[in-house]
Amino acid sequence: MYIVNGILLIAVGILFYLHFSEKKSSGVLEASARQNNIKEVPATGFKIGYFEWDSIQSNFKQFKEMQDEILQKDDQNEKVKMQLRTKYQNAVNGYSQKQLSQVESEAAAKDLKNLEIEITNQMQSLDNELQDFRMRKQNEIKTKIEDFLNEYNKDKGYAFIFAYEPALIFYKDSAYNITKDLVKGLNEKYSSKKK
Repeated sequence: MYIVNGILLIAVGILFYLHFSEKKSSGVLEASARQNNIKEVPATGFKIGYFEWDSIQSNFKQFKEMQDEILQKDDQNEKVKMQLRTKYQNAVNGYSQKQLSQVESEAAAKDLKNLEIEITNQMQSLDNELQDFRMRKQNEIKTKIEDFLNEYNKDKGYAFIFAYEPALIFYKDSAYNITKDLVKGLNEKYSSKKK
């Protein structure tokens, strides 16, 4: 999220710069458009659309399913971690209830240290797997949104479409809010693919 927020902040800064230097840069924009094979640069500037990120989180079915999957996987990981902690505690209790010689005590300490390392590695592996799973799922959602917006924007003419979060953008004109269209379109595509 910090990366996305940082990108949005940079983009807003660029937009402010472009807005206030509009008179000078229109020729530059037209030249850039010709170089990049863009059909035309609108003379009146460009439109910026936005969608409410929290609405996507609460209304996009696939996003909610993703969150449920992540929570379920996290719960499973916590159960496995609890079993590993119990296994270690049982080993400690087992050794503490025995009368051990110096040699046996050293062997027990070595055994417990190896068990601790093994359990720590297993827990770290579980955390890494969950993090990878979360990143894959978030990238899936991001790709779905990008694909939909590419299709959606073919006839809308937005130069930029941002995800709105209150901490980054301080003003928004609701005339450019495309949240309903986005949620509806994403859910329709997702439902049709599930069938």
